[in-house]
Amino acid sequence: MAQQNVNDATTKPTAASAQTNCDLTVPQVYDLFCFVKAVCGRSTGTSEPPVVPAGAVEVYADFGDFDTIAVWIVNGWPVAASDQMTLTHWSLNFRR
Repeated sequence: MAQQNVNDATTKPTAASAQTNCDLTVPQVYDLFCFVKAVCGRSTGTSEPPVVPAGAVEVYADFGDFDTIAVWIVNGWPVAASDQMTLTHWSLNFRR
């Protein structure tokens, strides 16, 4: 059996190598995500993405292998969040 060079093998990104699509850091995006979850208290109960107001800006932290959290922001305030790996979503418009 031939030997393989594993030094160049691809590995799943870790929290240290996670990236965002904005100027926020991964911990900042995660804080916003946790804020929306805490305020909502419960998920939307559907696998459909949350309904967000027009003009909402999506920011996300991508951990690789479809492990992404997203937060939608309107006028500087988070209004919805999504754990895209588990298809669980929270929306301030959905609060009961």
